[in-house]
Amino acid sequence: MRRVISGVLAALFVIAGLGGGFAPSASAAGGFDLTLTRISPQWLAVATDVRLTLNIEASQAFSESVVFKVRQTTAPLEGRADIATVMSGKADLASQVVGEFDTGMGLLEGSNSVSLTLAESQLDFSRNGVYMLHVTATAGSTKSSIDILLPYFNNQEISDFEPLRVLPLWTVATPPSVNVRGQYLSQDAVNAFGDNGTAGAIVKAAAGRADLTWLIDPDTVRTAQRIAGGGEILGDSIEVVNNDQSTAASRWLESLRVSTYESNIYALPYANAEINALINNDLNALAFSSVSQTQYITDALERLPIARAAIAHRGDFSYNTWRWLAQQNLSLTILSDSKYSSASSSYTSSGIAVTSNGRKSLVVDSQASRQFSGAITSNARAALRRQALISDLLITMLERPNESRLLVLRPDTTRSDVSYIETADTLDSLSVPWIEASTVADAFATDTTSERINSNTDRKSTRL
Repeated sequence: MRRVISGVLAALFVIAGLGGGFAPSASAAGGFDLTLTRISPQWLAVATDVRLTLNIEASQAFSESVVFKVRQTTAPLEGRADIATVMSGKADLASQVVGEFDTGMGLLEGSNSVSLTLAESQLDFSRNGVYMLHVTATAGSTKSSIDILLPYFNNQEISDFEPLRVLPLWTVATPPSVNVRGQYLSQDAVNAFGDNGTAGAIVKAAAGRADLTWLIDPDTVRTAQRIAGGGEILGDSIEVVNNDQSTAASRWLESLRVSTYESNIYALPYANAEINALINNDLNALAFSSVSQTQYITDALERLPIARAAIAHRGDFSYNTWRWLAQQNLSLTILSDSKYSSASSSYTSSGIAVTSNGRKSLVVDSQASRQFSGAITSNARAALRRQALISDLLITMLERPNESRLLVLRPDTTRSDVSYIETADTLDSLSVPWIEASTVADAFATDTTSERINSNTDRKSTRL
């Protein structure tokens, strides 16, 4: 165990204007907020002799001195539940001071960012795991704080560890945006395929990443094809798709084709329809039509054949839907751990469930997927969510480090605040030694299903 020794804590001011919408932090009434904009590196290993840099923004300027104090927990978090506690700002864990700095001249207008740099020798890691850094900033009688997760991993502590197999499902779907007359419902719907639009950001950021499994909505592809050919846009007055919008849609289609060239692709039901709702309301013909519209993806991506998938939007399918799905010969069904949990322990459950007829389905891990969803947005908490994601995956791997286990991620890529930069940074952050990318085929080829049961709903209603 390495003890805290004296070292240099440098505070370098970064000239940067404040952006809007700061994350809540533990601040006094009428106080200020702190936002983590960057942490480098995102995790530490033994004897790397690196410096840890925290870039933090305050929500207001100060002419007086601001004192930053950094505390580190004396032991790693005990389990995955602690991740949510830290992210809520309610963690009360034993810690010790590892660095302190007085800005002297305060935080001047237009220079509200500070860069706190800690030598690794100042930090104390007793064993592998996720530690919390509690950063406080005090300006006169006003105080604010922020909690930051920091993974520490020394693979020499674990003999023959098995990386956590992670299967990221990358959804390409936009809300239906074309009326029966072929008109687009809004400018936002048309602009979604530009680089700054939701669909544009998730495809551009994922370009060249063969480790993603893509879930593609045929309606989204068809809409892009329509926009590339022009058309009318509804609004206060009817407008026409301009050349820039048409060109952006064409480029998006080409980018999607290139980005998915070496990846596994599954077609979602048309308009990402909720099959369970259709079947339960006796709309079987509409359900059949929705899972049969793969030709738009085939044409756009020049791929044949295209496998089909269905998502249980509420976590599971009804008994009737399971029976109907069995007749459609879909390649993949996707469930949630909100309905399928671990039978034998409090550990993270497997990423696969098996129906009584032997059919395997993926089970999405909701906690890690929520962190992933927040990390790819322009929200001020994106950097904190990114740390939470890789921390969650480390804690999961360390639960049973010598077992081959699968965790399925399905971030919400349809949010309107998805950011290309944050998405690219988040995908980059998954290059850590305690995880390895998996595919559907690899996942189903490995028996990781022994602990899965359905504990939230009646078995007859969900099993074949």
